[in-house]
Amino acid sequence: MKRAAYLAGLLVIAILMGGCATTSMPSHAEVTDEAKASLQEIVDLMPTGAVATSRPDQAPDSCDISMIGGKRDGFFYTGSVDIVLPTGTDVSSVVNELPSRLGDGWQNIRVDLKLSFPTVELRNTRTEVQVNVMGSKPEEATPSIYLNAISRCGERPAG
Repeated sequence: MKRAAYLAGLLVIAILMGGCATTSMPSHAEVTDEAKASLQEIVDLMPTGAVATSRPDQAPDSCDISMIGGKRDGFFYTGSVDIVLPTGTDVSSVVNELPSRLGDGWQNIRVDLKLSFPTVELRNTRTEVQVNVMGSKPEEATPSIYLNAISRCGERPAG
């Protein structure tokens, strides 16, 4: 009887551990694609005549950053885009209207910082990509917006 209970206990543990093993992290390529698609979704909402230039890809960053939530497995992707807007564009309006223009799949994350330039922090609720949107100051000669996206954690990239 003890042996049957012991075997049943081992079976339960094996099933539970097997369930954990089936939950896998997305690939680094997948989270990279999600971040790039989120950036493009925002770029597509820029005024006619805007010119977007992606910055070179950065090296993958470890999700094991103790400052932001402790030990976590995997690596995240960071991508950035510079957007030059047509002369005379009201940068503040473009930045502040983004949350409503992006729709239900995006969350506007409240940032309680007083900054001298327009900014919003957005989260794609489908992919967990977070995008910081920072606009130029009105006194700057060229109206522009800088986008910085951070993906969710994915597997260690190959290589």
